[in-house]
Amino acid sequence: MNPTTVAETQTPTIVDVDMTTPTLRVLLVEPDAASALRLRGDLAAAGAELSITHVSGALAALRKLLHDDFDCVLLDLNLPDASGLAACDAFLAHPSQLPVVVLTDSGDPSIALEAVRRGVQDWLVKDECDPIDISQALNFALARRNNELHLRSVRERLLDLEAKALNQPRCQAVALHPEASTEERLNYAINQLRDAITAASDVVCDVRSRLAG
Repeated sequence: MNPTTVAETQTPTIVDVDMTTPTLRVLLVEPDAASALRLRGDLAAAGAELSITHVSGALAALRKLLHDDFDCVLLDLNLPDASGLAACDAFLAHPSQLPVVVLTDSGDPSIALEAVRRGVQDWLVKDECDPIDISQALNFALARRNNELHLRSVRERLLDLEAKALNQPRCQAVALHPEASTEERLNYAINQLRDAITAASDVVCDVRSRLAG
């Protein structure tokens, strides 16, 4: 059979790739129901890919986090049962470890800076931002938190490798002593170092690929 004919008659395989942006699940903690409804409408009109659940108080929101899955918290600081930095702390300490973005009336830079130091991902003032700003802040906050959690797990893995590198030679040294020659000890040390470098390189490559993705 003519190779040219085969090439012409083959049908290319088409792979359908889903490129849609996943909807971000947001817990909106806002004491004023009218403000929450208006914000939901503004975000929808701006085309933000957000699924918003509204609660009006801190306690209700914290209970909600225990039973439902969310990606981030959009938090007002003037709540009936918590306010200011205390409200931030309540959500930052929650076991869900969700990223928290503050959306409030206060533009006090000292409070904003302290909130960020404690772990808030972003601080937005209601009169100074639009729906696109809010949507971007939420998406960036989630991306940063995911990277933070990943880097934390990488750090724990590196500490594990360090502990093994420190402990294993001590255990083996007992078996090597006193019969092992200087050359045998040196070869053993070189092999241990090579294994540690290879493991660390794998971790670094993993970090780079996750950050690039």
